[in-house]
Amino acid sequence: MADECSPVTPKLSKKDIEEWTQLGIKPGILNMLISGELEGGELDLDDFDPPLVITPEQRAWAETELANDREYQQELNDYFANLGKAIAEHHALLEPHQHYPVDGPLAKQSDLHLSALRSRVGASRFANETVYCYVVSSVRRVVNWFEQRGSAPNFQGGSITLCTCKHRMRTFLDRDEWKGTWIAGFTGKHVGDGRNALFYLMRVRCALPSHAALWNSSKISTATKITKRADKNPVGDLYRPKRSATSKPWDPASYFEPTANHVHRKRGLWEKDICYKKGCSNRQPALLVGETGRSFLWSRPLVFHKASIHRGQKRYTMRDLFKNLSAR
Repeated sequence: MADECSPVTPKLSKKDIEEWTQLGIKPGILNMLISGELEGGELDLDDFDPPLVITPEQRAWAETELANDREYQQELNDYFANLGKAIAEHHALLEPHQHYPVDGPLAKQSDLHLSALRSRVGASRFANETVYCYVVSSVRRVVNWFEQRGSAPNFQGGSITLCTCKHRMRTFLDRDEWKGTWIAGFTGKHVGDGRNALFYLMRVRCALPSHAALWNSSKISTATKITKRADKNPVGDLYRPKRSATSKPWDPASYFEPTANHVHRKRGLWEKDICYKKGCSNRQPALLVGETGRSFLWSRPLVFHKASIHRGQKRYTMRDLFKNLSAR
């Protein structure tokens, strides 16, 4: 045990003591600083001999510094408040969502500005081709970024597919007529800074009649199919067929059920993804696969539709679509 009469370890360095002495601090106050009874921020002007005098210029400087400190503190408070709000809203650790590509063609064709998009698309070349535009209601805003919490459009595996959404729209055309048609998906206005922001754009490479047909085709790679599997991925858009799907491709019983936390299983929609009974001309919805070189994706609001897009879909030519797009 330490001796109660042992000297107190100084709280100030020798240099600190010299500086305080030069300022004229009273000896008793200096001893309190050395022992730790007082902190420098607790001193008054009268603790010095003669008492310190603050000039008007010094007072103005001090008030300015204090105001800056308060402003900085407010910025910190705002930052942490916004961060807390973002964390509370962002269910990325809990809520299934799609992950953006980090390499490959689709990654290189992401987040283009309007001028770059026009150049990449080759708008004049495809000026008369049809574009169907609609609102992707499953996209949410997390701070400055879009988060796709739905299964369609699906951009997992580096390929955009539309297989589990816009069922009726996908029955508008015969399957063979979809090739060369464009699909443009926009966010809701509450997600796009008060406007409908472009989320994805793709030119249809091919259309398949069923999930079994797409699974067994070579239109997308095996690795992409595995990534999009609904029985493994809660935001997957491709249902893995059983043997019975060969003769019953539109029977939900011919497929492995989606994973327990799949976004369509929770709402009882997955059977409709397999067999849709309200299609035009009794068609089943075509499963649409985008062209790799003409598929574009946005993770933040950069390109906008000038007028509001409501329920359903708009139909344009490519020329008219670009007339109705604007940059930030």
